[in-house]
Amino acid sequence: MPEILLAVHAFPPSMGGTPLLLYDFLRHFPDDSLLAVSGPPMDGKSSGQSLPFVHSQVRVLGTRRATHAALRRVPSFCIPLIVGRIVHLARKHRVRRIYAHYPNAPFLIASYHAARLLGLPLAVYFDILWEERGEAPNLARRYEHRIVRHADRRFAITESAVAHLTRKHGVTFDLMPHTIDIQNLKETPNKLPPGKRDRTIHFAGSIYGQMNLDAVKRLGEVVAGLGSDCKLQLYTASSREELLSVGMPDGSFETAFASRDELLEVQGRSDILYLPQAFDSSQPDMIRHNFPTKALEYMLARRPILVHSPKESYLARSAREHGYGLVVDTPDRAALRNAVVRLLEDKALQSELVARGAAFARSRDSREWARRFHAALT
Repeated sequence: MPEILLAVHAFPPSMGGTPLLLYDFLRHFPDDSLLAVSGPPMDGKSSGQSLPFVHSQVRVLGTRRATHAALRRVPSFCIPLIVGRIVHLARKHRVRRIYAHYPNAPFLIASYHAARLLGLPLAVYFDILWEERGEAPNLARRYEHRIVRHADRRFAITESAVAHLTRKHGVTFDLMPHTIDIQNLKETPNKLPPGKRDRTIHFAGSIYGQMNLDAVKRLGEVVAGLGSDCKLQLYTASSREELLSVGMPDGSFETAFASRDELLEVQGRSDILYLPQAFDSSQPDMIRHNFPTKALEYMLARRPILVHSPKESYLARSAREHGYGLVVDTPDRAALRNAVVRLLEDKALQSELVARGAAFARSRDSREWARRFHAALT
């Protein structure tokens, strides 16, 4: 019998950062301990991941497209539908707690209303900030403080976000970071293939203006001036035409797409793994407190990481403190070029960054954090 009802916008098996984050620690929960209520997958595709939990999808007009359009355009219309589904399933399965995982305002608000109707305790987890993000701003102003104060357990993804939300709402948040399965962490660093001549800088993930576009474009400009033996690989869902239309310099990059397992192999053959965040963003608080999910996956590949992120960001501060990446914290092309050249040539620096990255990944062992999280919820 499930003890916990999880309400979340997207749930594995599906694509995207939030389901991946969820998968990495929920996969270690006891079988059948969870009941999940979510919307349909964002793109209708499956990542091939699976979790042993009862899963119920809320659909508007019975279709994936209509559901996501309604969640985005008329979130208040969706909230009663989600509340009804949560209340019905919680009573049917006699769950003992509701756990709301943000980002998605309608699912978070519905969880709050359902918990009050049912008289159940509510736990909330912010893997990204809500009001500062700008999603459904009227609902954020009306509900964020009310929901946080009502919840009896509150979690955030970085130490920085924990401190920010604790100050903002006057109640305690606990850390529940992005985690990784360290069983995939090799004991020794990857060695590049013998005779490898081209120098490869690798980036994996979505590219968009609010979070990283200007930093990716800047690296493209740097790579364009380094010669034909240096190339930038962008493993992203964006097409070459889309990237050119937003200002990526032609001839400086190549695009590809791969599964998560294939990515690890590709990254293990790369000279540099690039971890950028935007310097020019309409949501600076998101950059200040966010931690990219791809960071830990890069560490599993055991290749040197180049961090390009504003000085005050959590990512830049964390990389400097733990030593898992060479940090360029200014939007200066010359500084970025110097860092790329240094990282391509300095073997001792490469080894140090890789070792520090492996140590940080071990501190984010998904099995250990899943045990702590399950204990906190139950």
